[in-house]
Amino acid sequence: MLRQLSLQHNGIFPPVNDFLVKFSLDIGAGLCLSLGMENDDTRAALLADIEKFLADYSQHISKTRFGKEAANDHKLVDRLRNGNDLTTGKMDDVRRYLSLKRAEFNARQVC
Repeated sequence: MLRQLSLQHNGIFPPVNDFLVKFSLDIGAGLCLSLGMENDDTRAALLADIEKFLADYSQHISKTRFGKEAANDHKLVDRLRNGNDLTTGKMDDVRRYLSLKRAEFNARQVC
């Protein structure tokens, strides 16, 4: 039985009932190994954030342009809506893009 797995990269998830139930590891070169339910929650939260962003700034950006600029994938939003996963690197890219664009669009509204 696996009692503990120590990883320094993306964190340690504690064992539950003597088994490790969640685990995510970025193995480099844009690849991600994921087990458990953590990705479903993360993907849903990211998609909700993207949907809100697109609703708030629909006059500035389409879903395809968003995907292309955020992750070099014009089908990104559709893929997430269909339940596909992203690598941790792409998730980070999308989160960074959301932050930068929100600040940019909000600055335009102030001027």
